[in-house]
Amino acid sequence: MEIVTKSGQVSTTGTKILKASAFNKEKIEVRLIKFFNSSPYELTLKRVNEKINKTVILYTFTLDAEDSVFDTTPYSLIEGEYLLAECNVSGTTYLIEGNIL
Repeated sequence: MEIVTKSGQVSTTGTKILKASAFNKEKIEVRLIKFFNSSPYELTLKRVNEKINKTVILYTFTLDAEDSVFDTTPYSLIEGEYLLAECNVSGTTYLIEGNIL
């Protein structure tokens, strides 16, 4: 089992924060997602399945300045699926950790 960790900034137009690789047919078990912004922000996390063209909103939060989201919900992503984060202001950072199975 291999551990994957990614971090970066969430774009106001949306950022694929983690995608199961279509080439290696990986399955990824997400174990932790953190979001933070020093400004007030609205954050939405979506699960997208490209194969069947389906998007599910997992949650939307309206947060105060310096609030964090600490999500430990286990998400299993299979080939063609990814997590998409959207934010209404720039400067939102993310960290995501999981296991490649």
